[in-house]
Amino acid sequence: MTTITVNNTILKEKLKVLVSCADNVTIPALAHIKCDIINNKMIMTSSNLSVSIRTSIDVLSSQDTSFLLNKDAIAILNKIEDEDFTLDIDESLCSITIINTIGSFKITTTKASEFIELPNIENIEKILEMPFHSLVNGLKKTIKFIGHDYTYKPTYTNLYLHKSKNLLKIVSYDGGHLLSSFNTMIPLENDIKILFPNIAFKPLITYEGTPESIVSIFTLKNENKFILQVDDYCYYILSQEGTFINYESLLPSPKIKIIFNKKDIVSALELLNITSNDYSILNIEFAETELKLKSENINFNKNGNISIPCTLTNIGDNKLEQKEINISLKKLLSIIKNNDSDIVILYLTSALHCVILKTDSDLDTTVLMTLSTPSY
Repeated sequence: MTTITVNNTILKEKLKVLVSCADNVTIPALAHIKCDIINNKMIMTSSNLSVSIRTSIDVLSSQDTSFLLNKDAIAILNKIEDEDFTLDIDESLCSITIINTIGSFKITTTKASEFIELPNIENIEKILEMPFHSLVNGLKKTIKFIGHDYTYKPTYTNLYLHKSKNLLKIVSYDGGHLLSSFNTMIPLENDIKILFPNIAFKPLITYEGTPESIVSIFTLKNENKFILQVDDYCYYILSQEGTFINYESLLPSPKIKIIFNKKDIVSALELLNITSNDYSILNIEFAETELKLKSENINFNKNGNISIPCTLTNIGDNKLEQKEINISLKKLLSIIKNNDSDIVILYLTSALHCVILKTDSDLDTTVLMTLSTPSY
């Protein structure tokens, strides 16, 4: 029998992050959180095979031991109001007794030996260090446009972290319609290329961190894994095999720059969206001082027409002969609403592509959309 005294406030903060990794697992033991007591420190681990999280807290224990917390035990611990409580661990019976000021709860669990072993982290190399919130912000912006169910190209269901020339790009691609990238300056000599699985996104952003939190990324030599460490949390992430699309080749030089107010375009698109469906095409006819927006729902004989003010300029000696483009209404609305700036810049590269940027920085969200649809 092992007796452990635990601070409940600190434990609850840890459990919030750890349980985000234990949902929808296929191995029964992984629905638990493993606790290893070593020298009055409780090292806690959760895993879904693709992502594992490890963190620790200080405890007072009668001896070293290992045990698994199941969902019932976690639910009880989250309900307990006491600042401190006691765990009695009976290793021979695989039972946990939770004792607080109002009573006790005995729960049967699974053997700790059935949990997976994490890789040895001795042979690692640091490849990136940056503010944690910058990484999370980039992931949040690009995850919205990630590909889904691309079985012929599974790398499209991942985010791509690519750093070159002190610029880190977090890129997502949906297989043909959208390419989104978040860019930030990172002073690091070596270039990096990582396929970041989208299944790691939720466990990572569950931890809120602090404004001063720094995240470090390490690679495990000779293994298709990388480690992400922020404060006292360590994420072990299985990287997707394969290569990402050469996204830079999809970004030709822009020819026309159009500036308009975000509030104007969002209001217009939301009105047009009322009469549209998921497949409705938005026709944009542009002039030097205004954009004419037109949508049509052929199935139900509905259409709308709205004009909004804009400023249009040619870039250098470039001119775009075609004066209108066609684009997915719902995707354009989603992209612009995801833009934090009050002003939106639309760069037209040809009749088939456009690039949307924020105005306050050249190092910001970029979205490429195909426009190869018939004109009205």
